[in-house]
Amino acid sequence: LAQTLAEALGGHAAITTAGDLRLGLSLEVPPRGWRLANPDAVKPVTAALLADRPVGLHLEAGAAAWGPLPQGAFLEALGIATRAERLAVGASPEQAAEIRAALHRLTAAEEMGRLFKALVLAAPGLGPLAGCAA
Repeated sequence: LAQTLAEALGGHAAITTAGDLRLGLSLEVPPRGWRLANPDAVKPVTAALLADRPVGLHLEAGAAAWGPLPQGAFLEALGIATRAERLAVGASPEQAAEIRAALHRLTAAEEMGRLFKALVLAAPGLGPLAGCAA
């Protein structure tokens, strides 16, 4: 039905779960390389993530992990504000306003800054990476 409506309206169908939409992944069909120790926990774990409650992550690959970190804090630690300022310097007033609005949308707690999370995985021994708290 979604595909038929999208074609009729000249758009694209986006068939997704709440996890896909809000988290960027679906635990029902885990990302490549992920394995769920308890597949019966998919719904409660997804619900906890959607409610912004902490969940545990067990790594068996020997990777170092940081997060989940709020997207806003992560992007700010990477220097997004400085980058936005540099982009705005050569921009028209309209473009500069769009850059400021995008920065707010990506980092503000009431926007995507707290809702979206960053999870950083790296080889052991690298130490905290850019954007990750020590």
